Amino acid sequence: MNRTLSVIRMQSKDLFSWLYLPWIIVGGNFLINLLTTGAIHDGDSTVSTGGMASIFIYFMIIGLIILHQTFPFALGLSVRRTDYFWGTVAVAGAAGLVSALIIVIMSAIEGQIGGWFQSFYFFRLYFISDHGFMSELWFYFSLIMHLFFSGFLVSCLYRKMGGTKATVILGLLFIVFTVFTLLATYNGWWADILKAIVDLGAIRIISLFALVTVVYIGLSFSLLRKTTL
Repeated sequence: MNRTLSVIRMQSKDLFSWLYLPWIIVGGNFLINLLTTGAIHDGDSTVSTGGMASIFIYFMIIGLIILHQTFPFALGLSVRRTDYFWGTVAVAGAAGLVSALIIVIMSAIEGQIGGWFQSFYFFRLYFISDHGFMSELWFYFSLIMHLFFSGFLVSCLYRKMGGTKATVILGLLFIVFTVFTLLATYNGWWADILKAIVDLGAIRIISLFALVTVVYIGLSFSLLRKTTL
């Protein structure tokens, strides 16, 4: 437990990467979108640019690079792989929760003021915000964690198996995905798939993604325990 707390303190020292940098990026996107919308939009309809997607992409990227940046250093301090893993999970979870909470708060502000310039929505997604505070928080937190551990799993795979084997595995997965999309297109499955997605709703879908995230966590833990420098 003490070693896990040491990893948490180690990772928490880099608050710039975990919290400040993603929100600097989001803030820059927000200002660019706000100024652009204010300059060219006539205000007759609402605008949602999707610029907030940058924070989700960022967490996937940090999941990809955090192992390379901190794992060798942690092992050099005689930290067990298990302690490193759970300490990193705790910091990632805390950072994801804070970021999700900020998104929900900003979404609520946009809802109260009716959008920036009465038309521009950056943080608020109506099909999520209509479900209430806790559901909205769950959606964004689960999405952030899913993308983070997607990147972290790929990083663990490369660390454990090496670049060649990991690339082959990812390439095979890409081929399977490509074949599925071709079959879906050829057999006309997309309409049924889209209908099933709409019927499930965003909250149920993200809850299913959360289950997949748990699988990612388990696989990452298994790979990391057998990883060498």
